[in-house]
Amino acid sequence: MTVGQITPLVVHASGHGYEVLDGFKRLRAARSLKWSCLWVQVMRLGAVQAKLHLCQSNRAGGLTEIEEAWVVRSLYREDGLTQPEIGRLMARNKSWVNRRLLLAEALGDELQVDLRIGLISATTARERCRLPRDNQQEVATTVKQRGLTTRQTQTLVEAWLAAPTESARESLLTTVRGTQEGKEAKRPRTSGEWMLYDAEELRRRCGRLHGRLVAQPPTRGDGDVITGLRTLRPALCGLLEALSQTLPKGQVA
Repeated sequence: MTVGQITPLVVHASGHGYEVLDGFKRLRAARSLKWSCLWVQVMRLGAVQAKLHLCQSNRAGGLTEIEEAWVVRSLYREDGLTQPEIGRLMARNKSWVNRRLLLAEALGDELQVDLRIGLISATTARERCRLPRDNQQEVATTVKQRGLTTRQTQTLVEAWLAAPTESARESLLTTVRGTQEGKEAKRPRTSGEWMLYDAEELRRRCGRLHGRLVAQPPTRGDGDVITGLRTLRPALCGLLEALSQTLPKGQVA
């Protein structure tokens, strides 16, 4: 970074220290550069005003849909504001507030991570909110395997909800998956196709793990988690070494 810090971080003084309201990317960049100090603007705000400022200052794209949803849920559940009040304070209509609240409270944890890192859209996520949490991931897997559009996802969700029994729902998902699986069964996958499949699966899972680590890094008390994460290092190092020998020079980075 040749210019240095141009604008200050905006932080809120809370009971536990300071919470960043604007400047998350600047803070992340400063940490990667191992800077020892930063230019900071401290704001003395109440809890509601701090949350509103967080959304307003990041309205241009700093927050994802699910992060906005978490703020809305906090205003609704913790601060006791009504949905019309939240909409008025955030310059949004009640329908927008209701949709964000639905994402925060009805969407399963794994799908919230997928939404945060961009693996699914907010529109398709809202369709899956109509399902019980225990069944969302199963339907999501079918949607991904078939590459369903938002409209097709809506049709699948409606058919699943209309199914009278659990066996009928299982039969529905098996039929939808089997349409694609039957086509693939005509010919075994080539080595290259398996590589593409594994690469896409690895990219998806790495993105999900990255999102979890950023959202809630493990602490010293999470010994099993840290041990499990540590086992990734040799596997990833080996993969990078193989890529460096396979890809054209300069493409590994």
